[in-house]
Amino acid sequence: MEGRFDLSYLYARLCGSLRSSWLGPRSAELLKASKLPELWRILFSDSPPALPERRLMAALESRVLTASVASFVDLASGLEGAEDFVLALRRKREFARVKRILLALRDHEADCPASEDPGLADDFDVGAWPRIGEIFACGRFSWIDEPALLDLPSTENRLDRQYYDEIWAAITGLGPERREGVLRLFLLEVEFTNILWALRLSLYYGLKAEDIAPLLVGLKGWDSRRKALAVLDRSPTRRGDWKGWAWESLIEGGGEGWRLDLPALEKRMKAQLCRRARLVLHLNSSSWAPLYAWFILKEAEASLVIGVCEGLALQVPPEELSAFVEQRRIS
Repeated sequence: MEGRFDLSYLYARLCGSLRSSWLGPRSAELLKASKLPELWRILFSDSPPALPERRLMAALESRVLTASVASFVDLASGLEGAEDFVLALRRKREFARVKRILLALRDHEADCPASEDPGLADDFDVGAWPRIGEIFACGRFSWIDEPALLDLPSTENRLDRQYYDEIWAAITGLGPERREGVLRLFLLEVEFTNILWALRLSLYYGLKAEDIAPLLVGLKGWDSRRKALAVLDRSPTRRGDWKGWAWESLIEGGGEGWRLDLPALEKRMKAQLCRRARLVLHLNSSSWAPLYAWFILKEAEASLVIGVCEGLALQVPPEELSAFVEQRRIS
């Protein structure tokens, strides 16, 4: 079929795109910017709009995310038979938009937040703005109503779990050959996500394991919560409790006064996921794993660029910004 291509061609295109990624050596170019307009020119090779800094930052971040999605869609759209899987991945931006819509409704904003993936049809009625019951009356988000605004953290948690449910359904619907590598990478992402959620809910909110379990990502036919709940048996103030843990290498420090640094662990887990994604991209070129790996890497790339943008807006010292970029580079 015209416009379609096979996996070998997809792999070649992904390798070419990876060489130009901001996650690699090109990240040094980002550090040449000292102000947002300079970063805009480096990223987009055109002149920034004449906007106050806060609005310019919002415009830059929106363009980064829109360009990231467009790049992924451009690479994935020609892969025959991958439509459902690609759609499930693209919908991550839709879930993020639903969260922004809920925040805008709570804050009584005049306009509905725009989509970062204009080519993706809305599964809700933005024309009903700002009537929340009518916006989400039909479709996959019909469970969202007025009370959802009263406890946004719980609502956002349910949205996150719904996203993973939909990805899992798409992955389990793939044939064995196409699923190779995808499954392992997805399960690693879910494992890290659940571990971080469990620790956050325990350390910051004092929840017990029985209250945490329902808030973790649960996958039909797979015990995805066990490893995260087992982590709760380890003390956040006793380094020795973490000896022998599968991911002990991602924990920093030790000695007297040690305490688990959850933000540092999250950074290292994200870096580990990116390293695994890059490895999977090259080792499973005959499956759809490179496509999923590229999706993860594109998200990390967008996060890196947005982090630099926010650092410049906050006037973070150059050495700190440089360290931030270096920690997120994928060599």
